[in-house]
Amino acid sequence: MNKNVLYAMLCFLPLLVACKKDQVQEEQNAMNFTAVIVPMASENEDSRVLPYDTWAGLSDRRVAVKVDGEIKAYSVDAEGNMTCEEPFFWNGRETVTVDAWYPYNGGERVETVQVKANQNIASNYVASDLVEVVQAEVRAEEPSLSFVHRTAKLICRLTSFEDDFKTTLTVRGVTGVEGEGNSVVMTANYEALMAPQKVAEGAISLKFVVGDKRSIVCQVPQGFEMQAGYCYYINVEVGQDYVANATYVGSSADWNSGTGGDIEGNSPSVNPGPGSDNWNGEGTTEDIEGVSPEVKPETGTDSSWNREDEDVTGEMGN
Repeated sequence: MNKNVLYAMLCFLPLLVACKKDQVQEEQNAMNFTAVIVPMASENEDSRVLPYDTWAGLSDRRVAVKVDGEIKAYSVDAEGNMTCEEPFFWNGRETVTVDAWYPYNGGERVETVQVKANQNIASNYVASDLVEVVQAEVRAEEPSLSFVHRTAKLICRLTSFEDDFKTTLTVRGVTGVEGEGNSVVMTANYEALMAPQKVAEGAISLKFVVGDKRSIVCQVPQGFEMQAGYCYYINVEVGQDYVANATYVGSSADWNSGTGGDIEGNSPSVNPGPGSDNWNGEGTTEDIEGVSPEVKPETGTDSSWNREDEDVTGEMGN
């Protein structure tokens, strides 16, 4: 072998080793995170979920991460591991203050919580679940980001005199819906993500369509407050002639309750909502009684049902 070539190779080898060493050190110095989502009212229980079971299936995997006033788009995988092509670096720091949010939204944090109007579309349901990390002190030795929900979850437990009763359920009279809307179409499991809000007595109603395309509207008589990170339950009973009654039964800190599960007829085990005085304070629950008005066509006539999308009140369904 030519001596000059050999000499050049021997000179170049230390440079290759040094470059490789620098690359390894840079990778070790990079800020990569593990993303978990913590139910607001139960901060000791981590669950890697958005509305569903994992971070899998997201159409947009970008998560906004803000460090020292700069925002970068990190990518989250199905297991919650967050990486970036041009990451932040620790540079000898043991801790760093981090803000983060999802969806990415072009790197801008959404100040006002709004949800999608048709959450029966899976992508709209996922996009409605805004989560965030605010001023978290993250350690280099354990770089975990604990996200909290900015929305509330409304769950309807529906029972019917028909064993195989299925319907499309819409919640009307709510706020915080995109496009200045006031109604949300729930998922096939009768769940919907909601902007935090106070609900006045009788302010919201449930609209559903029965097999022959009749529209039934059922008012929820109770008032309650939906807070971020909590689930809220309404029991709906559909009787003969599609007479419907709805009752608000309480809240739960278990964000994952009801997600993707069967719709049971029994009331869920629930806890009082924050600041609620509807329970007796001794650790035992009191029933919240209330009967919503029965909604049905007038006796002896079928005139209330003669339009394809007409509410039983006689108004056109929205």
